This record gives sequence, structure tokens and C-alpha cells, in this order.
Amino acid sequence: EAVPPDARAVDGVLMRVLSYDTLDSTNAEARRLLAGDAITTPACIVAREQTAGRGTRGRAWCSPGDAGIYLSVVERPARATPVTVLYTLAAGVACAEAIERIAGVVAELRPIIDLWVGGRKLGGILVEAVAERGMLTSIVIGVGVNVRETPRAVEADAPRPVSIEELMTPSAFAGLEEDALVREIADRVVTWTAVAARGETTPIRRAWAERCIPGAVVPAIA
Repeated sequence: EAVPPDARAVDGVLMRVLSYDTLDSTNAEARRLLAGDAITTPACIVAREQTAGRGTRGRAWCSPGDAGIYLSVVERPARATPVTVLYTLAAGVACAEAIERIAGVVAELRPIIDLWVGGRKLGGILVEAVAERGMLTSIVIGVGVNVRETPRAVEADAPRPVSIEELMTPSAFAGLEEDALVREIADRVVTWTAVAARGETTPIRRAWAERCIPGAVVPAIA
């Protein structure tokens, strides 16, 4: 079978990369593609802008154009793993590792979806399970990271945002390769969610605990 031109290998897994200028939400696009059988293998949906980005509990995620990383990784677990908490913890570890490796910014994990620096929100994660006829078929891992300093509308009770640009020196930020950061986030998400797909809770809980904010309790996984 021919390899699609938009595919790349990550840890031996072939993953399609679908790029868009504007989407309502990368998670929503992932669900549409899944519903239409347009993606049947692992995939990464990336947008330069979201017009209706979403967080947990129905919150909006401000996603201005060319100011952040907005992506969703679609996984199709080979075994029944209906525990989205485990995937959320795994994705948090993956994002924190990627940001530190590429940007040199150390982000802490705030239960259970936030990337946190100095009491401000750098990014967030939204994991959604997709089921057909009552059976889990796919996991969609949405990631949003603030890259450039720009006004961001947030709800009154929401934490103040911060961006990678604000956390780096001007010269260091000028050398930041955003495409490399996108690739690293997607690669690390694939690597860590593979651990989740195998049901290996201990390494994920340990890695999450090492990066969480002081005093945070690692969420229980039923």
C-alpha cells in the first residue's frame, strides 16, 4: 500500500498529518473525519487558528491566528481502554517534555488538564473518547499551547494566560522553530499514549507526579 504524502513515522507508527489554516476546532474536525471514515490510522490535525476552540466543562479556548499551537492527535487503541484520565495524564507529560526540549521552558502540570508556569496557564489538553455502538473506537487528544504574546480573551474566573514568548529571551524566541515544537508535541503524545493504550498506569502516574504543581495529588485511575 502506498504511503500517503502527508504521513510520517513516529516510533514505528505511520501517522498522517493534516494541516489547515482555520478550523472551528481541531477536535471537532477529528470527529468529523472519523465519522466520515476519512482517517482510519493514527493522525494529527493541526490548525493555525481556531474559531471555536474548546476546553473542558464547555469553556472556550482562545486560539488567535498564528499565535499558538492547536492540534489534535487521533489514536485508535488496539485494546479497550475507556479511561480518558490516563490519556490526559499521558498527554500532559508529553506536552511538558516537548516544550522543555524545544523551547527550554519548564511547565508544570495542574490537575488534570493545564500546562502551568508561574501561576499562569500556558496550555491545556482536552481528551475525548469516540465510541460506536457502545464500543470505544478512537481517542482524540486535543492540545493548545500559547506561543506568541497577544491579547487573549478569557473568562472572568479563568486563570491568566502566558505564552512561550513571554518566558524566553527575545533572542532565544527568535530562534524557536515552531514546526519543530509541533512535531515534538505530536511525537511525544504518540509515544506516551502508546503507554496508556497498553494500560501501563505506573510510569504515567510517576512521570506526571514529577511534573505536577506542588501539593497536587495524582488523580485516581479506576
